[in-house]
Amino acid sequence: MKHLFKSLAIGLGFSVAFAAPAMAIDYPTPQPLAKGVQASFDNLKVSEKIRIAYMPPATEFNYYIAIGEGIKALAAQQPNVETFMLAPQSGADINGQMGMIQ
Repeated sequence: MKHLFKSLAIGLGFSVAFAAPAMAIDYPTPQPLAKGVQASFDNLKVSEKIRIAYMPPATEFNYYIAIGEGIKALAAQQPNVETFMLAPQSGADINGQMGMIQ
C-alpha cells in the first residue's frame, strides 16, 4: 500500500510539473463573404427534383443534427428540392464515413 501511494504521488508530481497552461489563441475577426459568392437558388431553373446530401462527420452531436434541420427547413421552402442526411453514428468511424462518400 505504501508503494502505491508513493507511485501515485510521483505520477501526480510529474503531471503537475510538465502540464502547460492552455493558451488562448487569437483568431482573426471573421469577414462576411463577398456578395454573390455563395450558392443560391435564385437563378436555378430545373424541371426535376434536386437532391442535396448533407453529410456531417457524425450524428453523435446535436450540433450536426441542428444544422441538418436547418437545411431541411430551407429546402422545404423550395418546390423542387429534397434533402437527406447520411452520416455514421460516431465521428471515430472513419471507414464508415469513407464508405458513405464513395
